[in-house]
Amino acid sequence: MLNPPNPHILERFFFDWVVKSDGGSESIISWFNSLPWMYAKSSVNSLLHNSINALANAGYAQRFNCSKALTEAAEWYGESIHMLQNTLSSNVGLASNQDVMASIVLLCMYELLIDESVALEGCWVSHLGGATLLLKMQGQETTEESSAALEEVSMVIYLQMIHNSLLTGQAPSVPVNELKLRKLPHIDDHMELIYKAACLCAEWRTALFLPQSEHGWKQLSIIAGKAMSLDKQLEEWSWSLPSSLRCTVEAISINSQPEWFKPLLIGTWTPLNTHNNPSLTVKIIWRFYWQVRLILNQALLFTNSILERSETIINPISSHQKNIESRIVSFVDRLCESCLSTFVVDTTKHSRHYRTEDIPGILGYLLMQGLPTIGLCLEQVVLVDFDLSSRKDWLAKMKRFLRNTLGVGKGAAAKEPSQYGKIPIQIWGL
Repeated sequence: MLNPPNPHILERFFFDWVVKSDGGSESIISWFNSLPWMYAKSSVNSLLHNSINALANAGYAQRFNCSKALTEAAEWYGESIHMLQNTLSSNVGLASNQDVMASIVLLCMYELLIDESVALEGCWVSHLGGATLLLKMQGQETTEESSAALEEVSMVIYLQMIHNSLLTGQAPSVPVNELKLRKLPHIDDHMELIYKAACLCAEWRTALFLPQSEHGWKQLSIIAGKAMSLDKQLEEWSWSLPSSLRCTVEAISINSQPEWFKPLLIGTWTPLNTHNNPSLTVKIIWRFYWQVRLILNQALLFTNSILERSETIINPISSHQKNIESRIVSFVDRLCESCLSTFVVDTTKHSRHYRTEDIPGILGYLLMQGLPTIGLCLEQVVLVDFDLSSRKDWLAKMKRFLRNTLGVGKGAAAKEPSQYGKIPIQIWGL
């Protein structure tokens, strides 16, 4: 018999995960804001009720080191998984059941927070089963109510799936044109471009496993040309954005920040700037933009080292190596700045006594979209004109901060580059 939910833990959960959105109709995470309403209308011991309690207890246990909450989280989770299995096996009304969709998302989030074995360096591997199921539900009949909820959930889940595809070099499970989403200027273009990048990475990984021969090198040369063209398209996309989607950059004032934050601002290397975004949605979009370009350029750098061995194949990368290395450093720095700016205290809204307890947990959770890419790249690339060691040190400091402050500790240990197989590009070699 499950214990009654702890009101204090639930209160903390809604504080951590309900983010007031200022992104208007373009917000893609406003689904989280409906969690209190969904919980209030759910029946006691229903699938959604139990799933929310599982994640609430897990988040509280991780953040405040509460063993009792961790035990109860596991009990809520076990009951939820059992109920979800029964629901899915019945295959009745899946797509029209908003609670089922919400529960899948919540249970995937639970896995990501709790089970360090399900994901390498914080990637979204644990989401893929539920994510694929959710996205494929869209071909079924939906009610008007569930369509709106599905749109919110689909965008969040789809970006997570794309993130995993980029890290692993595996093709996305669901094409972007199958998403039932309203067309949003610029965001729609962004989704198309990162989907193309994920598909190209899958093609690229396959070519890298081919035997080294003139045929294999020719394939890599063609793919490298496509990647350079796609990288250019991504850059051009960033030039065309309206102010509502732009990221503005300004220098950090160290003295205005609280004491608990200053260790991240002091060291051999630290991010120089903070980012201001119109909404959390825009922050997520820009993180994906920098990640995609970082991975494309990391793959170009490694491919260049292979094509240099051929005396007959045209190498489209060779004359661009210095620019590629500069872009890699730039994108690493932008991603580090984006991660850091999550915690920069706006002194016009908060006092300098703003506490770590005041940081919503979702902000740490969303950093797991950026940290894996940065960490893997820094472990794998060797640049001629840049020493990346101080950036590695800073990233390790950020990971310790996340673990000690927010309870987000997945992927805290770095791996040796040799552990990534024959292809040192993210986890393409595994």
